[in-house]
Amino acid sequence: MDIIKQIIEIDELVTIRQHEENEKLNQLQASYDEEIHEKAETIIKSAELEVSKYRNMRRDEQSFKNSDLSKQNNEKINQIEKAYISLKDEIVESLFKQII
Repeated sequence: MDIIKQIIEIDELVTIRQHEENEKLNQLQASYDEEIHEKAETIIKSAELEVSKYRNMRRDEQSFKNSDLSKQNNEKINQIEKAYISLKDEIVESLFKQII
């Protein structure tokens, strides 16, 4: 009977030890989960900043291209206006010569 009692006590101690180890493992797992979550958030924020940076660069590049196109268009408009004025002057001069 004494041996059965000792086996039961050992079994109870083993069970208690297993519960303690499980609790420690759960706490450790929760700690790791929290650390992983924090690192993941940091990585996500960094990625969002990178994406934002490249979007801004692309937008700035597009603005520059649009600005450059605008300059080219303005230059073409100025050339057309000069050609029109020159042609108008030639026509007026030609008409004036015909009148005289």
